[in-house]
Amino acid sequence: MADLESGKIASPAEAFRVAGLKRPRTRLQELKNSWSKASVAEQREFLGWLRATIPSHTPTPVSRSAPATAGVALSDAMKRDILRIMAGRAITSGQVMKEIGFKALNPSLGLALHRGTKIEPKLAAALSKWIFENVD
Repeated sequence: MADLESGKIASPAEAFRVAGLKRPRTRLQELKNSWSKASVAEQREFLGWLRATIPSHTPTPVSRSAPATAGVALSDAMKRDILRIMAGRAITSGQVMKEIGFKALNPSLGLALHRGTKIEPKLAAALSKWIFENVD
């Protein structure tokens, strides 16, 4: 009590923790507390961030004929650039595929953008070139 009154301990909550009467909050408790205090807009923004950072629960098909290194994952920066260019030009992933020399009905780009699946290295190289040519 003397440490609290003298200012050595900053708050009653800290004094209770030092005395062993109260445990420090877990990170989960802190998250729940912050969530309850957040506005609806902040909660939506947080959920968007959370969805973007959690890997998809959809398993990626495994081919026994191709080695595991056959696919390349798009980086978050590449995804952002591709989606920004597509939105700015009002085009679809099929139109992008056609522009870079692939079949428009090839779903590889759309799946990589929205589900995080891997793409062929040849497609990744073509997309890198396309981004460079189309970036503002």
